[in-house]
Amino acid sequence: MTFPIVIENTEAIGELQGQSIRISTLAATSLLLAARGADKILLPTPSDADRLVAERGLLALPPDRRAAVEMVDQNGEILNRVQHHLSPLRACAQKWPEDAFVGFLADFAYQVALGARFKAAIGTDAVSVVREFIPIVDPSVFRGEAGFRFAELAALICSYEPAALNHGALRTEIDAGSGLSCRLWRLIETAEFPEVIEGSGKLGWVEHPLVALRHLRNSWSSYLQNKETAALLKSTSTIAGVGAKVHPSLGIAKAGADVLANFTNPKEGYRPPFFPLGPSIQGIYRMALASVSANARPTPGTIFTFATCKGGRDGISWLNAGEEGKLEREAADLDGARTRWVQAQKTLARII
Repeated sequence: MTFPIVIENTEAIGELQGQSIRISTLAATSLLLAARGADKILLPTPSDADRLVAERGLLALPPDRRAAVEMVDQNGEILNRVQHHLSPLRACAQKWPEDAFVGFLADFAYQVALGARFKAAIGTDAVSVVREFIPIVDPSVFRGEAGFRFAELAALICSYEPAALNHGALRTEIDAGSGLSCRLWRLIETAEFPEVIEGSGKLGWVEHPLVALRHLRNSWSSYLQNKETAALLKSTSTIAGVGAKVHPSLGIAKAGADVLANFTNPKEGYRPPFFPLGPSIQGIYRMALASVSANARPTPGTIFTFATCKGGRDGISWLNAGEEGKLEREAADLDGARTRWVQAQKTLARII
């Protein structure tokens, strides 16, 4: 069974002889993930600037390993559709914490969309980051259509349950049986079609056959998932294993193979799991700096600094000196993660 994983397009920022340096983390991350069983790395490159960063990282890989890395969303289609879907929320979020929530929500939704499209795991902590905002954002800020999209995406966020993973420093976040993660594309496409019709002033099906095709696919999928349809197929056809239940409840996965098996059942749709790298990113950072020079050092006052390139824009993240044990404590605190998950679920229940 293959194990593809989506990672972010990042560079380590440090200093060498008083000069700032930036080094792709692709080689170091690939090495770590290969040791964890990943055999395909998917790198989103929705802009020319993203591709330049990725190409520099590919050059640092051994030639035989470069084929394991695939650049995806090179035309930016998936990123643009996700950003367009979030535009009503962005228009309503004018101050903190709602504006920060929408910013992190864009990262989360983009990664889930990529994972669902390419049937891959996601090597980030985007779901845990955005879940922290659910109890503190004011849902009344999101008016009209934005309120509906907030409710849909908040339910998707809360469907991911922290789970123990006996696999080194990795912990996983899985869609605990809701099936919402594999329906993200349906949310986007359902919202798109009325906008297409309104914008063109016409019926839209002939003018936009790709959107029409996606809706026909969704209608056919809904028909096949109907209980009466399933019973009919079971009794009148030779199609084996057609079930009436669309999204059976998933147990908490205890090992990497079990998690992946749950998410690759073609009858149920693909629910991309999150595998945050946790404290491993400190090793990735040190390996990236060392690949340039043994004298390369972190930026003063920090343990590490990363630049994440997406859509031609850099997002900067860092850990301050003196916080060396922070990531290890967070990775080990499964009880705390589950407590925050329960809190977010309770908040969602009050909102809805």
